[in-house]
Amino acid sequence: MDICARRGAREGRMEPYLPNYLKGKNRRLVFDLLRERGQMSRAEITRDTGMSFPTAMKVVDAFLEKGLLVELDETGPAAGAGRKGRLLRFEPGAYRAVGVECEGRFARVGLADMAGGVQARETIELGDFARTRDLSPLAAAIRRMCAAANGAPVLGVCIGFPANLDPDAAAIVSYAAMDIQQPTSFAQVFPAFWREVELPVYLENDANLACEGEAFLRRGAGGAANMLYLSIGSGCGGAVRLDGKLRRGARCRAGEVGAMLLQPALGAPGRSAARETLEDAVCLAALERRFGAALRDGAQPGEASAQAMRDYLCGPLSGAVYSLVMTLDVELCVLAGIVPGALGMQLCTQVSEALRAALPESTPVRVEPSVSADAGVIGAAATVFERSLDALLGSG
Repeated sequence: MDICARRGAREGRMEPYLPNYLKGKNRRLVFDLLRERGQMSRAEITRDTGMSFPTAMKVVDAFLEKGLLVELDETGPAAGAGRKGRLLRFEPGAYRAVGVECEGRFARVGLADMAGGVQARETIELGDFARTRDLSPLAAAIRRMCAAANGAPVLGVCIGFPANLDPDAAAIVSYAAMDIQQPTSFAQVFPAFWREVELPVYLENDANLACEGEAFLRRGAGGAANMLYLSIGSGCGGAVRLDGKLRRGARCRAGEVGAMLLQPALGAPGRSAARETLEDAVCLAALERRFGAALRDGAQPGEASAQAMRDYLCGPLSGAVYSLVMTLDVELCVLAGIVPGALGMQLCTQVSEALRAALPESTPVRVEPSVSADAGVIGAAATVFERSLDALLGSG
């Protein structure tokens, strides 16, 4: 008996639980396959999913009814000796989602389709929302994104927020900037925003969503199933994917690489003791203090200053990534955020060379920049589609 069946049995609801679980799993399998391929025949869907023909056709019929698929006049491969069947085309623009990625006092807001295409985007200033608890600029931007959908249904909005979050409970677990130390619902923290937004609202840590967006954009290229994502800007956040799944941990803190101690040999500090962390060493404020360089708002340093910053950052970054690669066995590290964006591909190259000299030859790791500035928005939109698919298709 698998884990889900055991859970259902413990809760006294094995019979209804297992069919619903399998139904959702089948729908996601077909959804992911069609999103990847674009168009397929019924025979191909049945063959490539391993489902029985009646089971696959139930999913296809539900997708056709909701406009996720359209049937073409063209024909595809036949099933065995039968007649060729008509092709089914995935319609990525049938539904849209709004993705939000918060960074300091700003947020990037975008409208995306089911294939990760971003139709509209803007960057807004949030102001001192941690003090005012006012997210009205974000609510207004979400309304503008919905208007940009031109009548296409918008299934929801997912917000990448810079805090430890419990996505299932839509709660902030902890957030030092707002002195939140106990799980508190997002609706309680931002009640006016919650009332004003008329869409389903989903929450996730900002780095987690950007990591998922990077993985989505790299699908088919290989190497994104086990990856480490580091975002370096006003802070230093991170996320971890292992075996193709985002990992959150027992307290939703997995990936908080900025809290890594730079000198772990000195032992764990007391709660009130000061000890330099990776974030202390590599964040924007640290670079501004050390080099007098302004990297915010798209500013680009001169080459001499940029190289000095790369040389400085290579030490703490390669040391942290080395420890994580040896611990988690990842094969890809993505360096993203304001700092890597300003310092260019050369930073990734230097960190990669340092790791190559330190890691065993049997443990290669790629260090790459972000593939898109929209990764966080795309990851957020993908989360909306993932979490709303069953509700969209109903119980049929």
